[in-house]
Amino acid sequence: MIQQCCFNARSSRKACWRLAQYCNLSCKHCFADAGPAKDRIPLDLESLLQVLDSLRVREIRYIVFSGGEPLLHPHLEPLIEASVRCGIITGVATNAIAANRSLSRQLAAAGLAKATVSLDGATAEVYEAVRNAPKTFPHVIRGIQALQDAGITVSTNTVLHPLNVHSINDIIELADSLRVERIAFTVPVCSGSRDDEVSQFRDEARRITYAKVALIQEKLKFAVAVDVHDPQCFESTCPAGREIIGVTERGEIISCLVKEWVHAPSALAFTATASLSLPRDTIS
Repeated sequence: MIQQCCFNARSSRKACWRLAQYCNLSCKHCFADAGPAKDRIPLDLESLLQVLDSLRVREIRYIVFSGGEPLLHPHLEPLIEASVRCGIITGVATNAIAANRSLSRQLAAAGLAKATVSLDGATAEVYEAVRNAPKTFPHVIRGIQALQDAGITVSTNTVLHPLNVHSINDIIELADSLRVERIAFTVPVCSGSRDDEVSQFRDEARRITYAKVALIQEKLKFAVAVDVHDPQCFESTCPAGREIIGVTERGEIISCLVKEWVHAPSALAFTATASLSLPRDTIS
């Protein structure tokens, strides 16, 4: 399935919330400028709950907590619990390196429903080269398994890169063997990346991926569903501000986290709505 948004926007309103830019990795293709030197806790829990209140008023039905690396955020668990109490489905976009058995069980108990794990290679050699992160690949695989064992639904996402674009079949085979729900390949937005090579190969990535995924769907039998995310940030079909909004680490509600970096025109923004106070036993 081809989707024109890298956040997998669907019919219900969705928010992608960057809790912090702090991350345990410093990936070459990161558009969010995340890394170990960034602020770990920009907002306290009370401030985060106020932002959640604003999202509830805007009738957000699904929140993806991202970063940076959201599993390292000290308020992730209570924020998931509060979201679930508001009737909001929660997910995380994670590298899964920190997803050990104990943390995965705690997040599942808090109500985390889904995790999208970045899987940018099918081997340690490719993954660690793309992510600039030696000796991390085994931790990613263990993290996926720990999340699944805790009852959290896992999908994977691969940001296409010159080092992994020819490994699409291998990545699908690995994801299939791990029994993930879905795998997506994301054509890079090509702005904000630390790697100039990434920003120069968007058209090639699109061409190769479309051809390979079409061939896979036609001739090969995999249990896992395969999507291609090809962001159309400059087109009128972009769902930013309508089906999806972004939330920055400072609690600012914007049309889209990607558009913050690509400088594309914002789509129709959500109508501003005054935040309504929730009872403390609902959001705390």
